Amino acid sequence: MRFAPALPLKLVIADAALVLCDLPDPVAGAGTTTTLFIEHPALAACLRLAFHTVWATARPGPES
Repeated sequence: MRFAPALPLKLVIADAALVLCDLPDPVAGAGTTTTLFIEHPALAACLRLAFHTVWATARPGPES
């Protein structure tokens, strides 16, 4: 478990190629989101690097 002060987006990466992300919707207005499902190995690899960067800088949780 890690704690980060902020996250750039909600993200799920599966099978090294499938990406599911939830982004603010600029057309529908505040408080609404659009969920994108993208199958693209290069995008998944890039977002995986972004995840690991945030993970590395996040504060570890308490030991159980």
